This record gives sequence, C-alpha cells and structure tokens, in this order.
Amino acid sequence: MHKIILITVSIVLPLGLLGGAGAAYVWLTQGQTKSAVDPPTGGSDDGTHDPDAAGHPGEEGHHEHAENLVKLSEEAIREFGVQVLQASGGKLERTLKLPGEIVLNADRVAHLVPRVAGMVSEVRKNAGDKVEAGEVMAVMESRELAEARAADLAAEARLRLAETNFTRVEKLVQSKIAPEQELHDARQKLEEARIQHRETEAKLEALGIPHDQLATASDDDSGGFSRYEIKAPFPATVVEKRITRGEVHDSSSDVFVLADLSTVWVDITVYSQDAARVREGLKVRLSAPGSNGQPARAEGRIFYVSPIMRESTRTGVARAVITNDNHLWKPGLFVTAEIITDQEDVDVLVPNDAIQMIENQAVLFVAENDAFEKRPVVLGRENDVYSQVVSGLKPGERYVARGAFILKAELGKGTGEHEH
Repeated sequence: MHKIILITVSIVLPLGLLGGAGAAYVWLTQGQTKSAVDPPTGGSDDGTHDPDAAGHPGEEGHHEHAENLVKLSEEAIREFGVQVLQASGGKLERTLKLPGEIVLNADRVAHLVPRVAGMVSEVRKNAGDKVEAGEVMAVMESRELAEARAADLAAEARLRLAETNFTRVEKLVQSKIAPEQELHDARQKLEEARIQHRETEAKLEALGIPHDQLATASDDDSGGFSRYEIKAPFPATVVEKRITRGEVHDSSSDVFVLADLSTVWVDITVYSQDAARVREGLKVRLSAPGSNGQPARAEGRIFYVSPIMRESTRTGVARAVITNDNHLWKPGLFVTAEIITDQEDVDVLVPNDAIQMIENQAVLFVAENDAFEKRPVVLGRENDVYSQVVSGLKPGERYVARGAFILKAELGKGTGEHEH
C-alpha cells in the first residue's frame, strides 16, 4: 500500500511541473507578440492614438523648427531698432583699400614773386587770409620801376612832339614853303619815336605794370612812379608768407604762396601687387577721422596714375581730385582711399550687419508671420558693406537688415547655446 502511494506522487509531481512550465511559456509568448505588433495606447481607454503621447511621429522636427524662431514685441522692435527689408538684388562693388594723403592742387597754387627789385613798404595779408582776384597783398618801392616809368613818359612825350612836328612840316610842304626832304625827315623821326614808345610800354608790361596805370599817378606824386603792388592772381588762401615790411626783395624770392583750397588732390599709394587694378577714371571714396567722432567722407575720381614705381618703396602713385568747399580736407591729412575697381550684378544683396555667425554657420533672420526664423545661408562675394547671398534667401522675402544681433542674443537665451 505504501509503495503504491509513493509511486503515484512521483508520477504526478513531474507532470504538474511540466504543465506549469508550458502555461508560462504560452503566456510569455503572447505578451511579446502583442508588444511587437500593437502601438502604445498612451493611457487611452478606447485604444485610439494619443497625439500628445511620447513617440509622436514628427515631434523632433516640430521642436527643431520652434527652436529656430524668435519672437519680439513691437515695443522691443522699436526700442532695439530692428529693421526689416525685402530681399533684392543690386550691384556688388569690388573695392581696393589703400593709404593716401591730401595735397595741394598744384594746378591752383601760385608762388608770387616780385618782378622788380625793391623795398617792402606795406604788407596787407598774412598766412591763412583769403584774397580775391586782383586784391593788393603788399606794396614795394622800386627804383627800377621808377626808371622804367620815367623812360616811358619821356618816350611818350617825344612821340607827341614828333607827331606835332610831322603835321607842321606836312602843311608847309603842301604850301610849297618847305622842301619834300623835310617831310621825309619828319616822318622818319615820327616812326622812331613810335618804336621807342612801344619799347618802354613793353618793358612796363614785362614788369607787370600796364601802361594805363601810369596815368593814375599825378605829375607831382613822385612816389607813384616807384610804387609796385603785389596782387592776387585768383581767389585763394595765403598758405605761406615770406615778406616783412622793410625787407628788400627781387625776382629771385617768393614772397607769398597762394592756394585755391576749393579742390585738393589725393595722392594714393599703390603697391606693386595692386598696380594692374588701378587705372584712370575709377571712382574713389575717401574716409578720415572726423572731429565729432564720425568719419569724414568724400568722393572723387582718379585722373592720374604714375607710369613708374618708386625704387625705394616699390610703390606708385594714383592721384584723384575732390571738392573741398568746406575746407575739411586739409593738405597733409592721411586718409584711407577705397577704389572701386569693378561692379557685379547679383540677385540677392544684403548688408553685412544682417549676417550673424551661429555655430560657424552664416545665418539670416527671416520674417515669418509674427516671428523671425533663423535661416542658414550660403554667401558669395562681399565687400566692407554688402555680401552676396547665393542660397538660403530668395528675392522678395523679408529679412532683418539691422538689429540682427538682438535676435541672435534672444535665440541664445532660448536654446542655451554658446558661441565660442
């Protein structure tokens, strides 16, 4: 009896264990199959798809798009001066920056030299004074001039006497009172007097004294004969004065240097590697430090390029002329000359201030509804002011042209990114 019970237990227990193992296997297999086939319900009782559940298709792209958008209030846009423009094409200038110096316009510079020797009796102008054409700047007393004027007066008197004598003899010959020979002699003396008078007039003109000025001096005014006036040949500014009352000067010394400062020249240093790009007729933009912190600017054109290079520096000179009505461009001032060597038409041209670098990528902020989208762009040629956009921005799209750095800062706050 006991043997039968033991045998029965030994058979039932293994069968029970095998049955439990089989049931567990079936349950695990069914659970794995359902997990691999059915999508997660996200807690929905009816088994429908929850669009807000984790793992939503496209959620990563949606977050990425949101991270590229920056919103600013109208007040902030006004406060920070954010300017939005419509993308368009234009001419991209290729420029060459070179150093230059303002110099006097040599075509409008006069070195005044007295044409006679004499002593200075009066000086009316000093360095820095402005003069008009024909204005007297100084007065000299010249014995040479007095002698020339006296000779001219004597020659004129002889001419009048010869004319009177010729008229008298001509009447006598017509009346058969005097012989023809006397008329011939009178005519010869008249021609000689005319020649002498022309000579004295020519000498006065060579000294810068027209003959008609002699008539302004009275006979009893002996000082008028020796008076020599130094006059300005054109409207100008006195840049140098080398004359003082009581000094003696002659035709070998400059007494004044005048310059018309309404125009000046710019001597631009041209390096050997840039010589082929510089030619006559090119437009030049000049800039120099200004008195109020703002740079002074002017424009001109190159009218001369030196045909040789300086041996000591291996540089040449390009010369431009600019207007200087306000006398802002003073000779001796060093300037920066930007020569426009070429122009190219491009489809999209944006200010350099609109371009921001984020993670070593050039980006623009494009207006999108009520926000601004950070958009990577590919740039082409550029100069100091503008850049060509090859791709990433189309004509007609609105972008931030000024104040883009504000949007970059706001974008950094939102994403926590750091620029190195």
